[in-house]
Amino acid sequence: MMTVRRTAFTLAAITWFTAAPAHAQQSVLPADLVALDTPEGEALLVESAARADYFHLAGHHTTQETPSACGIASAVTILNALKVPAPLDDKLGVKTYTHGDFFNTCARTVFTPESVAQGGTTLVQLADLLRCHPVRVDVVHGEETTLDDFRKRLAENLADPTNFIVVNYLRSEVGQEYTGHHSPLGAYNAAKDRVLVMDVARYKYPPTWVRTEALYKAIRTTDLVSGRSRGYLAVAAAEKPPGPSGERSARSPLRILGGIVAAVFVVGFGLGAVVGAWRTRRKLRAYASGS
Repeated sequence: MMTVRRTAFTLAAITWFTAAPAHAQQSVLPADLVALDTPEGEALLVESAARADYFHLAGHHTTQETPSACGIASAVTILNALKVPAPLDDKLGVKTYTHGDFFNTCARTVFTPESVAQGGTTLVQLADLLRCHPVRVDVVHGEETTLDDFRKRLAENLADPTNFIVVNYLRSEVGQEYTGHHSPLGAYNAAKDRVLVMDVARYKYPPTWVRTEALYKAIRTTDLVSGRSRGYLAVAAAEKPPGPSGERSARSPLRILGGIVAAVFVVGFGLGAVVGAWRTRRKLRAYASGS
């Protein structure tokens, strides 16, 4: 009993220490979600067999710098947790990954910081950005896995601190606001069938326990930018950067709609110019014949 209490106290202290800097303005969680920094949330972590990833992520848990930088914050968190060779940060004077240092020459050929600022990253884009660093990335779309396989992967991966998972999910499916989002996972409690999402929007939500089935449904939703389901990335250290895969996303409904709108605009503009020219010539002829 004393050992369990001591473990609970230690975990609670770590949770408070890592979450406190971004705790002030957080939103209220729905009743079905459990914040880690509550007695129930702490108990879920203590009782989890697959919790090794949490201890490595907690000390590197990064807050996204802009509303669309959740993927970058997730990647930075994982790269630092893996302790792969990092660039020298000029401002800090130490070797570590930050939002700015993440975009090396290779990463900028995949997706620029300016592009991320405009609309975030898809699952595949984030995978290729990570491949510009010394890690191996396994991409799993939600449509490609079953709930049982997802549970099995969580139980295995989150008990192994040599690899980490980043989920790309639709927040509304787990009871939060309606947006797509990226965040690392910290632990899996198989008995209660809940997953700990280490939300990188730390100013908005704390690390939160969500129901596994709800998260599974959330990764199976369609990303309108890529035209494919969302999903997750399994990331492990590698000897050198493998480089981007070059995989192209399918034509998404959003892009198709954008193309249609652009085409309609061009055609409408062209027809307007033709009609305008015809009316001008007609007025000139009428003026000439009247004079």
